[in-house]
Amino acid sequence: MSARSMNRTERLAEIEQMLFRSPVGLRAVEIAQACDVDRRTVYRDLSLLMDIGVPIHQKEGRFYFDRENYTATTRLKFDEALALFLAARLSLRQMIENNPHMISALKKVGMALPTPLMKHIEDVADSAVQIPINDRQVA
Repeated sequence: MSARSMNRTERLAEIEQMLFRSPVGLRAVEIAQACDVDRRTVYRDLSLLMDIGVPIHQKEGRFYFDRENYTATTRLKFDEALALFLAARLSLRQMIENNPHMISALKKVGMALPTPLMKHIEDVADSAVQIPINDRQVA
């Protein structure tokens, strides 16, 4: 972390990233040390993150993400979203088995693109859903 103090918005984003990168979770004191704030501030920040829908849970004094329900926030430039769309489209075209995660990601990337491309993505995703799912391959 840099020597300058973070504002609350920066700290919330940093806490979210720290928890995302730590599959075993973090203690409030560890977060406080990393952000150079008091432990009580961390508890308030964690409460705010939970209030806005970040799926944070606590177990045995550690805070961690419910990875099944966590949706990462990623900002993409138009060209980046288009590149991801093309890569996913190519992957789907060569797929012989349905991957619901790929289809879900494709739909989300489509939301960042203009309406004509978004409609095309919906059509591609709908056609890919017709392919049978191989649970073993998805896992």
